[in-house]
Amino acid sequence: MASDDTRLRQGFDEAMLQIYNRARSECKYNATRFLRMLHEHGGIETARRLLPSISDGYAELWKRGRLDLTVEALILVEPWVALFSESERQTARNRLVDSGYSVPMATNSAQVANPPPIPAERESKAPVRDVVGTALDLVASALRPFVERRMHHVHGDRWLDIARASVRGTRGETQDFDAAALFAIIQNNWQSVFRSDLDQAARAYVSELRETRNRWAHQESFTDDDTLRALDTSYRLLRAVSATDASDKIAGLKRQIVGSRG
Repeated sequence: MASDDTRLRQGFDEAMLQIYNRARSECKYNATRFLRMLHEHGGIETARRLLPSISDGYAELWKRGRLDLTVEALILVEPWVALFSESERQTARNRLVDSGYSVPMATNSAQVANPPPIPAERESKAPVRDVVGTALDLVASALRPFVERRMHHVHGDRWLDIARASVRGTRGETQDFDAAALFAIIQNNWQSVFRSDLDQAARAYVSELRETRNRWAHQESFTDDDTLRALDTSYRLLRAVSATDASDKIAGLKRQIVGSRG
């Protein structure tokens, strides 16, 4: 069984993903750099890398009047305060105050030393739509370097233009393609680029996840069974492209859903 410290850290990872998802759905702000950092470094290290100066994400959320979705605001909320030093918390507090945001009262040392218990995974089920969105983000983050590497191998410096041509009418007019664009690129360049690295099963995973992403984007509802199917397909595709870290995170999301049903 995971220790309280491990569960606290895992909970913060999930909280960081949640503010990303909320910024995207509530503010129409897609913080792709933030998501990449979170995927590569985890929640705590990402927060520490962003705290020293005002990030682009902080500035964008300030413009939208949503400083409540910033890393600075998150680390001042129980129980996450226990993960950061007083100096780090003060940096966050000062920045928010300077921006006109009403920050929580300072947490006393006893509360920091003894944070409230973290609910067990089976008691902290996230809305399944959020889980699906998080899974799609993890898949996109892991697929980007694979797609770029394979497209560049076949098409050289022309790869980006060819990739863009594959996703006309789909999001992804820049190099920072989202999940929908990446799935389209793989499908539309299957014969010339991807069939030598991926088998037909992986091709089917891409097709299924493209449909899942379209359902998610059109605000369709997802049952637990739908979500488990999407997570399983995501896991299998990520394994097919050797994205072990991302597939492990997908497996964690799947355990969360399964545990909540127990």
